[in-house]
Amino acid sequence: MNYVINCSRIFTGSENINKYNKHIFWLCIFFSDSLHHFSHFPAVTFHFVRKVGHKYLVSNKERGSFQKASEFCSQQGAELVLPQSEEENNKLTLLIGEADQTAWINREGLESERLKFSKWAEGQPDEPIQQESCIVVSDKGYWRVSRDCSLNAYIVCQI
Repeated sequence: MNYVINCSRIFTGSENINKYNKHIFWLCIFFSDSLHHFSHFPAVTFHFVRKVGHKYLVSNKERGSFQKASEFCSQQGAELVLPQSEEENNKLTLLIGEADQTAWINREGLESERLKFSKWAEGQPDEPIQQESCIVVSDKGYWRVSRDCSLNAYIVCQI
């Protein structure tokens, strides 16, 4: 398990820049159960960070397949996002922000009893969630099962 110590906004240039400027980064420092010394905390940069409760939603605003999303999050010491509240789901949809866009959701745990929140679109899930299906959240915040796991959806991780 990872624990975030701090995330700070880093500017590369003037602080008089708008939210669309690509020269704003977030630097997050965190540790995991496998790291026992403070000198070994990894630092990771992201273009987007939002704190929600005890977790952070992080992204570089990149898109890719479900496999690419899972691999990216794992490489960052994080996991693919799985909203556990309306607030987390709303923060996720703010990241998507554009009409007709989607982001991947972690399918692990969707059928477990630990799932405290879901926001399935009407008629969803329309089939059992299996290894060959993937879950996306729309810009409106509704979840749906997709058989096409190669969709070009936003990659959002949680730490």
